Amino acid sequence: MNRKSKTDWDRVKKMAKGDIPLPYDDEDRKMGLHNPNNDAEVEAFFATAKIVKSGRPKQELTKKATSLRLDEDILKAFKATGRGWQTRINEAVHEWLKEHKLP
Repeated sequence: MNRKSKTDWDRVKKMAKGDIPLPYDDEDRKMGLHNPNNDAEVEAFFATAKIVKSGRPKQELTKKATSLRLDEDILKAFKATGRGWQTRINEAVHEWLKEHKLP
């Protein structure tokens, strides 16, 4: 499948070079957005910008990926419980380990 891009790459390159100002209007100003075409506003924005890490918080105990073969009925039963079924398998194994102390 070889599709031709509909992107106007010449326009994109010009915008990247700064030849074409980025769209900005009164609505943007009312929303409190900085003008990307005004160097002073851009500098002020980045001076007060905060870096926010996204995603799940780092856990002390991380899990390792593995491949595990389970009987079909066990897999169906856990999957039928909905999202988090792999976590519930992990918890079931933890319970088994508590009851069966291994050397």
